Amino acid sequence: MQKPKVTLTSLAEELGLSICTVSKVLNKSFDGFSYAPATVRRVEALAKKRGYIPNTHARSLRTKRSMTAGLVVPSGIPFFTGTLVECIVGTLRENGFETLVGHSTTDPDKEMHLLKNVLGRGVDGLLWIPYSDKLSPEDFGVGGDFPLVILDRPGCSNRFPAVITDNRAASRELAVELASMGVREVAVLTSDCGDRSIGEREAGVAQVFKSRVKRHVSSNEIGAAKLVAAKLLPRLEGRSLLCLTQPLAMGALQAMRDLALRPGLEVGFACFDSLPLCEIWHPSLCRVEQDIEALAREGVRLLLDKIRDPKAPQPLEIRIAGCLVRGDSALPSCSKS
Repeated sequence: MQKPKVTLTSLAEELGLSICTVSKVLNKSFDGFSYAPATVRRVEALAKKRGYIPNTHARSLRTKRSMTAGLVVPSGIPFFTGTLVECIVGTLRENGFETLVGHSTTDPDKEMHLLKNVLGRGVDGLLWIPYSDKLSPEDFGVGGDFPLVILDRPGCSNRFPAVITDNRAASRELAVELASMGVREVAVLTSDCGDRSIGEREAGVAQVFKSRVKRHVSSNEIGAAKLVAAKLLPRLEGRSLLCLTQPLAMGALQAMRDLALRPGLEVGFACFDSLPLCEIWHPSLCRVEQDIEALAREGVRLLLDKIRDPKAPQPLEIRIAGCLVRGDSALPSCSKS
């Protein structure tokens, strides 16, 4: 025989609670209500035991919300973006929201098409990492009260909040660390892709090394960075190589491998962002890591606050401190005893 469907009513009757209480606990829509932790645990445990499946369509009609947030990012492949997406999806789910994730491309027209497509699906709000500075929220017609939060990109809008790493302060701290290790000059591998975060990182390094910075430009892709680094590395001449993004760093490390150069031994190396295998690399890599969990948490908090109260004032910018990870890779070989 087919088992009877588990409903809010049947759960409420078995628990001896009101339907309203069970609904608010399972939908995490407390809206000013508070329940004892023991009550929350009882409701969630019974719902799991009975195999309760919420009627999302009915809930959407009742609340006039889809309980879905959009998330548009340049790519899900790099470690930073992939980890950020995972943190955002998990944090939203803890608050009763699912996430519609889309990967944009290096083409602003395709990125705009994706953004309009995601918004057209009735999401309650949007988290967005623009690929570059070629698009702003105004370009795809969202109103000022719409819940939209920009991540990892400064200066994209004067109406919507942005949650970003304090790039200038973090790169300045990294540059001070290099200088303290005996590095006199740095070759900076950077990109002119229109990402203001990279410009802030360059500015932080320049504050410390001033005219002792040699700038080398690549597109912000692993393959292109590998080609630029392969030409640059044999000519470092006592300088350390500082890569300002994860793809640039990965390309440079691949070039070092092909040239049989080891960071921290034959060549100085430091980077911005964590990399796969960073924890077991030897010599250890000197780097700045972004606090990905804090970026996700603050972005989701701003988004949910705006969903709950579209008229609530919000800060235009929240900056998250980076984390300096000291390593042995940055000191040029000629400076070692």
